[in-house]
Amino acid sequence: MQQLLIDYQRLKVKPIKVYLASPYTHEQYLVRALRARAAARAAGVLLKAGYLVFSPIVHGHLIAMYSEFPVPIDYSYWESLNKEFIIWSDVLYILTLDGWEDSAGIESEIDIAKAYNKEIYLWQGTLEQLALVKPI
Repeated sequence: MQQLLIDYQRLKVKPIKVYLASPYTHEQYLVRALRARAAARAAGVLLKAGYLVFSPIVHGHLIAMYSEFPVPIDYSYWESLNKEFIIWSDVLYILTLDGWEDSAGIESEIDIAKAYNKEIYLWQGTLEQLALVKPI
């Protein structure tokens, strides 16, 4: 595996802030849980490489599971929070799990990122290898 660690202090540059988009909403809990697990693994790869990462799926899945009030799983509930993190980010990475092309949430995240002139990349290949492709 290629070493991705970046020593930002030595380079005297700021770390890249990544908003990690991935599909989540599905009628089956197991599918949602597997998608959240994949997003958590991807976020870990990015963190290990030295990026600053916000993944709304990793963040929201645990809140939905363990909070004391029923948190909606549909994107409309999370959209305003996600918009703030997209504005904060430097780039939008899209984890191309099954269902990403049909995800209303990802479609909205792309629209927001474009509105704020963020670069958008598709994460293709394995989670361990950071293979990013800038979409057309």
